[in-house]
Amino acid sequence: MKKYVWAKTLLSVYPYLEVVADDIDRQVDIIAKNSFYVTGVNFVTNSTSMVADNIIELSQRKVSLINIKVLIEKAFKECKSELAQILIQKYVDHDKSREIAESCNLSMRTYFRKLDEGLKAFAKSIVGQGFTDDKLKKYLQDEDWIMIVLSQLEETNEDIELSDKLIKRLALS
Repeated sequence: MKKYVWAKTLLSVYPYLEVVADDIDRQVDIIAKNSFYVTGVNFVTNSTSMVADNIIELSQRKVSLINIKVLIEKAFKECKSELAQILIQKYVDHDKSREIAESCNLSMRTYFRKLDEGLKAFAKSIVGQGFTDDKLKKYLQDEDWIMIVLSQLEETNEDIELSDKLIKRLALS
């Protein structure tokens, strides 16, 4: 496995966790409202049992995403503030490496060293919270959009740019 691939994956998807959670809320709302209209054609899909199962499944999915968001935020807090700031600028704000180095008054060489140090501290915190590579893979196996980001990072080990449109399409398909 490539170096810090889960750390990079979690950092890459972090800005979109809330977006997906909000879309899950909208889906639950739509399912609940549409359950009112029961006809012979949609009786099976709008039965009380099916509606309840869908809402429970979506709610559990949202809880998992919120737990991952909390895990990431706790890892940020456990990193040195300078390292956390570099990670946030790189993966959350999507700033370019040169811009981050300049804003932190770092040479490019020092920036990349601190980025690597930040990824190492972030990964260590994630593991320290009990989320090893295997546990993360199992915990997030049903989140196809996150698994796609993981596999792209495993293949290339290069940072990937995500867009709200792409995330919504992947996460809600």
